[in-house]
Amino acid sequence: MTGDTSGFPPNAAAATALGVDDVTGPRAAPVLRNVSLSVPRAGSHVVLGPMHSGKSTLLRLIVGLDRAVSGHVTIDGSTFDAARATEDQLRHVRRRVGVVFDSSALVSRLTLLENVALPLAEQTTVRADQARETATGLLHDVGVAGDLERTPDKLTRLDRRRAALARALVLEPAVLIVDEPGNGRDEDGVGGDLPAGTTPYVEAQAAAETPVAVWPRTPDVVLVVLESFRADLLGARFEGTPITPALDALARRGYSSPAAYSHNGYTVQSRFHLYTGTLAGRPGAPTLIDDFKAHGYQVAYFSGQDESFGGQQYDIGFSRADASADARTDRARRYSTSSTPGSLAVPMAVVEAHVADFVAKASPDRPLFLCVNFHDTHFPYTHDGIETITSSTRLPRELIAPGEKDRLWATYVNTAANVDRAIGQVIERVRAARGREPGVIVISDHGESLFDDGSLGHGFTLNDTQTRVPFVVANLPLVVPEPFMQSELRPALLAAMREADGSRTPHARPRGEAPAFQYLGDLGRPRQLSFLGAQGRFFYDFRSGRAKPPSGDWLQPAQLPKPEQGEFLDLVRFWERIQLARHSAWRRTDGDG
Repeated sequence: MTGDTSGFPPNAAAATALGVDDVTGPRAAPVLRNVSLSVPRAGSHVVLGPMHSGKSTLLRLIVGLDRAVSGHVTIDGSTFDAARATEDQLRHVRRRVGVVFDSSALVSRLTLLENVALPLAEQTTVRADQARETATGLLHDVGVAGDLERTPDKLTRLDRRRAALARALVLEPAVLIVDEPGNGRDEDGVGGDLPAGTTPYVEAQAAAETPVAVWPRTPDVVLVVLESFRADLLGARFEGTPITPALDALARRGYSSPAAYSHNGYTVQSRFHLYTGTLAGRPGAPTLIDDFKAHGYQVAYFSGQDESFGGQQYDIGFSRADASADARTDRARRYSTSSTPGSLAVPMAVVEAHVADFVAKASPDRPLFLCVNFHDTHFPYTHDGIETITSSTRLPRELIAPGEKDRLWATYVNTAANVDRAIGQVIERVRAARGREPGVIVISDHGESLFDDGSLGHGFTLNDTQTRVPFVVANLPLVVPEPFMQSELRPALLAAMREADGSRTPHARPRGEAPAFQYLGDLGRPRQLSFLGAQGRFFYDFRSGRAKPPSGDWLQPAQLPKPEQGEFLDLVRFWERIQLARHSAWRRTDGDG
């Protein structure tokens, strides 16, 4: 710790409770640049800004939870280098500042009293009985009544916030910083402030992570994730020739969902939702890769695309597989013209070769979890390795245009038929090598518009063409909520693995009250939100500030009939609850259990 107060006027450190001098950060991805502020002692002070403008990031830089690129911070007269402070320096400073995070960040396994007394136990020599007495007094002061031996999951959101405030005050800090959604302000400007006491958003994957000592059965499992593969290809024909005979055969033996959807029309997010079973997510959280490894499976992941695309934020455990290869492994054999992460792609034959090599060498004594990605149905929808199955048409990339819609469809369908054949060959290879039927799941990341709705590609509109996906299951007792959303795959698959009766066939169940939620763009800053229901989609568009019921027009929310105003609020608040959970997950502190 230094006494350096460079950048501040004479005696500023003594007069300043909190100072920030020319701070840029965080180091991983700077969103704040050259920020300076000086907060005098005494009084209350507010940092105002729109959602995602960096208010919470500034808090984390101030207390050293995120490292800055440059700059200095002064707390209660002590100044430290925000880019180079040691943990000892930060620990000393943090004793002088109390922080209330918007997620509350209470330790889930501790009681209310234990949470509030924790800083006293860790950072002082106060006796345990004195710590409990102090914690009890503070909890009463902030308005928490009733049983103080409750754990955070038994509290309302408001009481969790109050308990977090009590914990922040327990060391009598010189500075109290409160990061405060649900505070009477409408940070996103839509639907009013999320009411205090709103039930927190809970991911379905929380149940999926419940520890299970042993699965009663350990069948081989093949998970195939396709790229831009439309649901309406299943069971269809082109000029009399079946397009998906392999998938159709799987569907006859198992189950094919008539209403499976991606939450989002982008590859990276869809892949993340599939493997993690989550919308909010959490860096480093377990995925299907980890689930199967934990149960003794040999796990392999072979992909036709670059699995680094999306970065650490959307990591699904590719590098944690026992065997893996993606488009980076075979860069020289790419069919894509670009080698950037978002475009790099290799043909299905390369992926099949990796599968064949792995299956031949795999131990017969351990079950397989084989993850396969075929990229070939992505733009430009064909390449030199595609053979003629349904059509000899090959529309060149440079001729793709609305006026060539029929030739484009013929090109795309023929590539889809090639991918279907590759799926059948992968399954047959596993069956022959292992001497038994594997469990099989086939799903796509999203759909694809081929000028059906005036656009080419995906991620432009929340409609069936771009978000409805094939979902076929065979030889696994999977229970499929209908409509089916991608984040439900992981909990459904793990529930099937816990099922003792392997003779049960996959089947559907109504999804009940759980919303079928979709979003367009980035989940933190979406362009559009949607609930998918039996009558269609209820939309809210952030760009226009208008909502649209399934059979109505685009209107300002205040112009909607009362029942539909309620549906609008349900949609926006569902998204806001995800944002709170997402913020807590992605910016989790070491105090969160």
